[in-house]
Amino acid sequence: MGKNQQLLSQPRLGYKKKIFLSFTIFFIVFWSISLEVKSQTITPNTYFERISTVNGLSQNTVSSLLEDKYHFIWVGTKDGLNRYDGHDFEIFRHNPDDPYSISDNYINALHEDENGCIWVGTTSGGLNKYSYTTGKFTRYKNASDDEYSLSDNSVTAICGDGKGNLWVGTKNGLNYFNTQTSQVIRYSSALGLSDDRVNCLLYLPELDVVLVGTRAGIDAFSTTTNEYIYSILTEDNFNNDEIHSFYYDNGVLWVCTVKSGLYGISNLNQSFQSCNYKFGLNNLLVDNVIRDICQGSNKNEIWVATTLGLNKVDLLTNESTLYTYDYGDTHSISDNVLTVMLIDSQGTLWIGTYSAGLLKVVTQKQFFTRYYYNTANVNGVNSSIVKTIFEDRDGFLYFGTCGGVDIYDRQGYKIKHLGYNPEDSQLSLTVDIVKDIAQDTEGNIWIATTNGLNRYDPQKDQVTRYYYDRTDEHTVLSDRIICSLMVDYTGKLWMGTYNGVVCWNLQTGEFKHYGEEYGLANKYVYGLCEDKDGQIWFGSTNGLYKLNSQTNIFTKYKHNSALSGSLSNDNVVAIYQDSLGNLWVGTYNGLNYLALGTSNFIQYNTGNSGLSNNLIYGITEDTEGYIWVSTSNGLNRLNPETQEFFPFYAEDGTGVNEFLENAVLRLKNGTLYFGGVSGGVSFDPQEVMTTNNAVMVVITDLIVSGKEPLDLDKPIPEINKIELKSYQNTFSINFSVIDYISSHKQQIYYRLCGLEKEWHQVAANVRSVQYNTIDAGNYRFEIMIFGENTRQVTGMCYLGIKVSPKFYQTWWFFLLLSLFVASLLYGIVRIRVRLILRQKYLLEKKVAEQTELLQNEVYKHERMEEQVAELYKRECQLNTNLADEMRKRIEFNHALTHELKTPLTPIIVTSQMMIDHASDDFILEAARNVFDSANNLCNRVDELLDLARSEIGILNINPRMMDFAQTLKVIGSLARNNAEANGVNFIYEVPSKFPLICIDGDRLRQVVQNMLSNAHKFTPKGGEIVLRSFISDKRLYVEVENDGILIKREDSERIFIPYYQQKIGRSRFSGLGIGLALSRQFVRLHKGEMWLETRKRNVFVFYVPIESEGETIESINN
Repeated sequence: MGKNQQLLSQPRLGYKKKIFLSFTIFFIVFWSISLEVKSQTITPNTYFERISTVNGLSQNTVSSLLEDKYHFIWVGTKDGLNRYDGHDFEIFRHNPDDPYSISDNYINALHEDENGCIWVGTTSGGLNKYSYTTGKFTRYKNASDDEYSLSDNSVTAICGDGKGNLWVGTKNGLNYFNTQTSQVIRYSSALGLSDDRVNCLLYLPELDVVLVGTRAGIDAFSTTTNEYIYSILTEDNFNNDEIHSFYYDNGVLWVCTVKSGLYGISNLNQSFQSCNYKFGLNNLLVDNVIRDICQGSNKNEIWVATTLGLNKVDLLTNESTLYTYDYGDTHSISDNVLTVMLIDSQGTLWIGTYSAGLLKVVTQKQFFTRYYYNTANVNGVNSSIVKTIFEDRDGFLYFGTCGGVDIYDRQGYKIKHLGYNPEDSQLSLTVDIVKDIAQDTEGNIWIATTNGLNRYDPQKDQVTRYYYDRTDEHTVLSDRIICSLMVDYTGKLWMGTYNGVVCWNLQTGEFKHYGEEYGLANKYVYGLCEDKDGQIWFGSTNGLYKLNSQTNIFTKYKHNSALSGSLSNDNVVAIYQDSLGNLWVGTYNGLNYLALGTSNFIQYNTGNSGLSNNLIYGITEDTEGYIWVSTSNGLNRLNPETQEFFPFYAEDGTGVNEFLENAVLRLKNGTLYFGGVSGGVSFDPQEVMTTNNAVMVVITDLIVSGKEPLDLDKPIPEINKIELKSYQNTFSINFSVIDYISSHKQQIYYRLCGLEKEWHQVAANVRSVQYNTIDAGNYRFEIMIFGENTRQVTGMCYLGIKVSPKFYQTWWFFLLLSLFVASLLYGIVRIRVRLILRQKYLLEKKVAEQTELLQNEVYKHERMEEQVAELYKRECQLNTNLADEMRKRIEFNHALTHELKTPLTPIIVTSQMMIDHASDDFILEAARNVFDSANNLCNRVDELLDLARSEIGILNINPRMMDFAQTLKVIGSLARNNAEANGVNFIYEVPSKFPLICIDGDRLRQVVQNMLSNAHKFTPKGGEIVLRSFISDKRLYVEVENDGILIKREDSERIFIPYYQQKIGRSRFSGLGIGLALSRQFVRLHKGEMWLETRKRNVFVFYVPIESEGETIESINN
């Protein structure tokens, strides 16, 4: 990196100023502009993952870091203590109502002792000890009246002495803390300490000493005698500078100072110590204010945290890499003011910042190289949106971005930038937004943009521009937006545009548009590919096209949901032919595979495979035959043999999740390049790590629903088996999966052996399992971590669980119960035997008695059978006599009818003739009386005959279709005359017409006449008779109402009994008493009903059901 580049980058480093350091940082930044930082470069390739309050951290100022033996990361902040497992934070804060909570929220120091207890130093709450076993904090504070208490409540540093005790630094001296007695021995400047303010502590087991860093140097104390030995650094070495922190590794003590830089000392066991390494502002580092240091994955590499950024120093090459905050890069460090660092057991580097939370970076080999926009790096691309990547025949790389084209040489240095510049007619592009790049056979570079086409001649360093002119029918371009470019083996240039495809013969200048006639009009063409047979493939928003360039015949492939083996989607973005001749097609809905010589596509999507996203942007093949697929969310490696996908995301080091079309390239050496909205990434696919890390699984808690808490003698992570009481059989198990490198690629399975055999997968955000009402027994809870892509087990953990049985489920309870049951059974058997014998005696006695009774009953039964036989004989005789009587009665009725009606016939005929020829009124009246009386007598005879027929069951009706309204009209006319003659008012309420209904009109006429006859009998002179009829609910109703003497309610049914005549007072009305009985029979033969309603008047009512017109009703017999 050149001097000018270094100097320009310095102001960028102090971009994020802090309020309380603003003046100091301002001075340092401007002072550094005039200096040269020796061998310091700026690189964007390292991926920093940011973790802050957004992710659950309690507060963004990180003051201390610790990895415990269970591999949890403890993070001290200004507002609470955090325990992190890579997935969730558990936060510990001070609770005034809980004496077992942490004493203060401002954390200064963390330390883990040999027993796994976490010691916490706070700003104003003294010292705290956290026990995994109890989950509680024990507080140790300064007491003014206790000389064996801490010297001050502001604890700044903690370390062990290798013997189970602690050294505790405070703002007011050093303390030796005996963990057994909780008593303290205090050390101050009066006892040899260089200064009372202790900033850091470090135990060196090789020398059996504890180093104490103060504001005035470093002191050594013996852990054997607990006494001051000597001072390591003198004023000559450090100019009496304040020591901020220590780090010891590989025999070198690294000392971080507040204003003099970083020092390394390797001869600590000598009587005189001198510095072997001195790094500072003018030597490899960006700042002299050193906050912390740790060693990287390489033993010759150190990381240095300052207040102006992060340096990675190579001790062999004496080179330094600088990392600073970049506003445009979310994967840069989040704050230039760094506070503390930690390398965990997996090699992950953790960095605390002053105001932006925590940073995480994997320090193992970086497989991915990132390219993105960075104003501090002149070698970076000109825009973070990389839309295409191309390698020319000379090995130069072209990055097409939204800011033009950046050209890099074989060593990776940018040598030229091409962009839109209206003032530069020779090198200006038509526009900065580049879509694709290709090279023709003459060596010219063709650049597709959103506003035409550009040809760049590398030899002449000149750009020729081609614009789309819709008014020119001879224009080469079919649209101003060129989506994709390709040069075929004959040297023709193919262009996919927003309006079809253009084929341009660069030698002859001839061109051809493939547009509307091929179904490509106004269709975007993103993908272009020439297969091994010379056929051209187009990927458009209207499907996939194959063009035979010799015959000019198109074959079209479209999505058809009803057809198996069709294209998965009509929006085709990427097309690639692999080394075996198979075709791979990327669409908006997954990846499609077309095997050589077949016509059916095999579809891959997120639903049926491990593909990270369905929107496919780029496809290529590496030298091992693996297919690499870039998508809208992640990069994927496909093994064509196993059909397994292995996804890579930004957190894996690519720095890019959303890729773009055409931004894919494989170099001649096999290196792969992909571009997206967050820059570009390159890597050697053979070196990319595709195995999973070893994962730690820790069971953190077992929470029962019983009344009593668990009584444990060790922390849950160290317990192999837990015994629960019988009422504690409902519980939940909390666990942590600790993988700080690739936790997002782990799948978690669990089962409770003894209860279930199958493994159950846990959701990605779940770290707890619940079990309810488990039966008594021995169980084994198992957690298995499964690599999402390698399909290998990367971690396991188990916990034995014994659920004690209830008292009635224990062996001794069953034994006692068995004895009790046996005794009870013995007693029951003895009692039962006695009862059986007693019962036998009583039963025999009872049998004898019953036998005697049964014999008596048999005798009685025989006598009764004889009587029944006699009665049956008499019944038969009575039936014979009854049949005889019925026959005689029928004969009598016939004879009576004949004898009565025979003389009536000439009387009726003669009286009719007399009526017709009478000339005298008296004779006419007499003749009419004779005629009416004869007819009345004839009707009475007919009624007697019908009643007889009814009694013997031979009465019938003959229904037919008729309008019953006409019949009622005639009856009403006669009734009106009769009523008027007797001085009775007659009311007729019948519609003029009824629908045709199927009834026996004669029988119903007779019913109505009988009803009217009764009404006339009981209605006095001046009374009223009403004849009413209507149809309702498919029924014909007829009512006759009169206001005569009311019939009693108890007689309302008797009047329908044959020959019944009602007495009113001492009067009996004339008649035989058969009219109403016969009328009811006629109505019931019509399947109707007749009754008397006694309201304020006597109302005789009957109804008959109405049959639909056209239906035939046969004659009905009673």
